[in-house]
Amino acid sequence: MELSELKNTWLAYEKKLDRTWKLNLQLLRTTNLDKARSKIQRLTWIVGTTLAFYLLSSLFLLFFSIQHITIIHMAAAGIILTVWSLAIAIGAMQQLALINQLDYAAPVTTLQKKLEVLRLIVLKYFRLAIWILPFYMAFQIVSAEVLFGYDIIKQAKENWLIWQAGLSIAFIPLTIWLHQKLNPKNMHKSWMKKVLKGNGSQITEAIEFIREIEKFEKEA
Repeated sequence: MELSELKNTWLAYEKKLDRTWKLNLQLLRTTNLDKARSKIQRLTWIVGTTLAFYLLSSLFLLFFSIQHITIIHMAAAGIILTVWSLAIAIGAMQQLALINQLDYAAPVTTLQKKLEVLRLIVLKYFRLAIWILPFYMAFQIVSAEVLFGYDIIKQAKENWLIWQAGLSIAFIPLTIWLHQKLNPKNMHKSWMKKVLKGNGSQITEAIEFIREIEKFEKEA
């Protein structure tokens, strides 16, 4: 075989490989983007439900606070829970806004960056949510009044109140520790993935699908 024929054969083979690679990339991109979109759609339902629940909760708790405005501990408990519920609702709104901005036709690097931002927002509000721990008594005060018409602070024994106050104080360092552990730097760790399972883990899974596409493109 002459050199020119060998070159032509090699060029034809290269073109065939290139076509095969492009077809494989297109197939991988279509499949993985569909999988990523499906994961985010599941998250959308969760976030949407969360938004609806906490918006209704915040309205109810605000009404509770106003209704019991003359009873300081009940009004305070209601306000604390109202602010907490609103914070979670705002976080859900922000997540939905970012999800709505996702463009699955964009370059994979752009889509991956958007998903990373979304994941950080989820973690940000998760870290914020745990700060309710030192104020857990607010749940007891509101629940006792709403469910049983019972003023738990007025009727409780002094020793129990002291114990609850001590427990609330003890929750402060625990909350600080949890806040520090729930750091974006630990996002790749298995325990963090378990913590976010079902509420944020979908983003991590979607990012993995996108990374497979990016890796295939770079291997070219």
